[in-house]
Amino acid sequence: MRKFAFQRSGRSEAHTPAPFRRKSGSVVDVAHLSDRQTAREVNLGFAAFVQLNQHLYTRYARARLSEETTTEAVISETFAAVRERWPWFLSQPCPAADVWSELRYRVNREAAKTKAPAADPLVKLYEALSHCCADSVVLCLRLGLNADDAAGLMGVERPAVETALGAARRAQLHAVEV
Repeated sequence: MRKFAFQRSGRSEAHTPAPFRRKSGSVVDVAHLSDRQTAREVNLGFAAFVQLNQHLYTRYARARLSEETTTEAVISETFAAVRERWPWFLSQPCPAADVWSELRYRVNREAAKTKAPAADPLVKLYEALSHCCADSVVLCLRLGLNADDAAGLMGVERPAVETALGAARRAQLHAVEV
């Protein structure tokens, strides 16, 4: 039988991730499920995660990459890689942060291949700031997400996004059109 670390960590039912909460509100205890039932629950959880995040992941990748076909390929590759290791992601303290890191890695790799002009505002942004700070700027200032939504997408706390935006302002990058 498979067991997921977060379900044995003593968290209250209110903190159980939504994919493992039944409609009735009861928590799915995967320790008592057969391997087939566990696989079905994990697949449903992954499908819910994709449905929840795919649109914003695509918008982020589209903002960073120039070609639509490249954007779609990066999103597909990211979700395929995450799907292969989904149980591992679920065992991490913050799966959203680890999936975001996977997405950022793939977007950065593809952006490096396209070699955007040095005058590109996004190139300047990512050269001047840490990737987390630059991602916060792109999500909030270019895509119009609020700090809570950007934080949830990246798997960080709201103050981290607010701090990143403050760092960008102090670096006078707010004048750069992203």
